[in-house]
Amino acid sequence: MSEEPGPPPATQRFWIGVLFECCGVYARIYRKLDVKCYSGRCPKCQREVTVKVGAGGTADRLFRARPPR
Repeated sequence: MSEEPGPPPATQRFWIGVLFECCGVYARIYRKLDVKCYSGRCPKCQREVTVKVGAGGTADRLFRARPPR
């Protein structure tokens, strides 16, 4: 009995968790493959957030996004 090969494994999508303080909601935002940053929007008000990736950064995976004052 031969086994059919399964679907190829999905590529790993890098993400960070963000608490959008503007609306009190949490969301994952994903890293853009062609740019060294994570980019996403608040699920409620669509406020945009971008987090740069680079040397000397942090290993933290959870962040807070605060609205500008």
